[in-house]
Amino acid sequence: MPSEVSIDGGAQDLGRVVEELKRELQARNQELAEAELQPVLDTIAATAGRLCEAHDAVILLREGNDLRTAAHDGPIKIEFVKLPIARGRVSGRAVLDRKPVHADDLAAENGEFPLGQEKVLKFGYRTTLAIPLLRENVAVGAIAIRRREVRPFSGKQIGLLQTFAEQAVIAINNAGLFEEVINRTKELQESLAHQMATTEVLNVISRSPSEVQPVLDAIVETAHSLCQAEYALVLELGEDGCYHLAASKDRWRHPVKQTWLRRPMIEQNVCM
Repeated sequence: MPSEVSIDGGAQDLGRVVEELKRELQARNQELAEAELQPVLDTIAATAGRLCEAHDAVILLREGNDLRTAAHDGPIKIEFVKLPIARGRVSGRAVLDRKPVHADDLAAENGEFPLGQEKVLKFGYRTTLAIPLLRENVAVGAIAIRRREVRPFSGKQIGLLQTFAEQAVIAINNAGLFEEVINRTKELQESLAHQMATTEVLNVISRSPSEVQPVLDAIVETAHSLCQAEYALVLELGEDGCYHLAASKDRWRHPVKQTWLRRPMIEQNVCM
């Protein structure tokens, strides 16, 4: 029969769409795995500190008017999670001025970096270098390295830290796409669920072209699962002017009362 051929063809087409969506979801999941930001920042901090011969390295990300510690490597302690962005700190000035800030000896800077000087005696570091993380000329954070002795960083080391800053920005940009990937993945998952549900109903129709009940059962089963509902009902209006329960899938807190489902259609609360 022509209608049966059409149904089979529709089910096959939906099946192909489902397979395509599955493949795309797998690719998206791989993107998600590759887009994890924290391991990248940890590696950048550790490598920058080692290659620049610093005692520690820290990556700070901007959150509003604060800088948040995103990664740290080295023995010099950091006792904060967030700090206000301020010119009185080397990292804060680097962010505000959007250029490298190099303090040869924080202990001798007097009033230049008063907020940074407070930590010098406590944690014992002297030379500090901070490079802003610039994305389209907007500072989104900073990477800083410190030494316990007075030993200014060389021009080569400053250039090297700038390279690490650029790599950190690339990682942050990828992480910015992370949310887009998640949203797209959710959309694909919902689309996949809808396609699979439709395919299942079409398959039932193709298997039982002359039977209504299996189709109605499949519809309420699929609707119940897909919508995460407590129950799903199909009501049929009979010749007696009443609604009759044709199919149901439920997690009712109370047994179904057939009288609720057989009231005349002129009443407003037919089944609730």
